[in-house]
Amino acid sequence: MFDTVGLWQQLTRAARSPTAEPYVAIPNTLDDAVRDSEDARVVTTAKRPFVIEHVNDAWTKLCGFTAEEAVGKTLAILQGPDTEKGEVADLVRGCEDGHATSALLTNYTKEGDKFQNFLRVFPLTEDDGTKVSHMLGVLQNVNA
Repeated sequence: MFDTVGLWQQLTRAARSPTAEPYVAIPNTLDDAVRDSEDARVVTTAKRPFVIEHVNDAWTKLCGFTAEEAVGKTLAILQGPDTEKGEVADLVRGCEDGHATSALLTNYTKEGDKFQNFLRVFPLTEDDGTKVSHMLGVLQNVNA
């Protein structure tokens, strides 16, 4: 698999860009993905319809749904009239292929407030690293 987001981060740091972000290691297993993090994280099944299995506190704070409200649903709970359908379709295709992918999306909180976020999606593998078991979404609020 090729991680385009990781490559972009490395190139940005190498260029000593003033917008370079500190390096953040992205988990590649389910156990690592559900550990405490300041990043808004959501873990879904590896196959369509990508049912939510875990959200962390940062995700609930950003999106307004409790873990109990989100688990068992799909990420459609965040979508609304201004959500970029083409970007979502591209994300789904990447996830179906088990690839890392990303998009800038307009989503909605539980209260209906619109927010833009940069969503990076990564495959999580089983312990032996051969089979994709889940997908990890990391949301970054670009309105903040």
